[in-house]
Amino acid sequence: MALKDGRLAIVAVVDKAEGQKFSFEEVKGHIGRELALEQLPQSVTPEAFWKEFDAEWFYGQ
Repeated sequence: MALKDGRLAIVAVVDKAEGQKFSFEEVKGHIGRELALEQLPQSVTPEAFWKEFDAEWFYGQ
């Protein structure tokens, strides 16, 4: 894989996770937060946003 700066990177798949399905009701809050994050100024990182609101990730569990 070629990187933007011209260097090359080697990527290897070492594990494959089973897919998971979620209903809209399960993810609508997450979708709303992601859309809100897109509206924030670029100086605010997602990590800072989540820390500010003391949010915990549960995705993938």
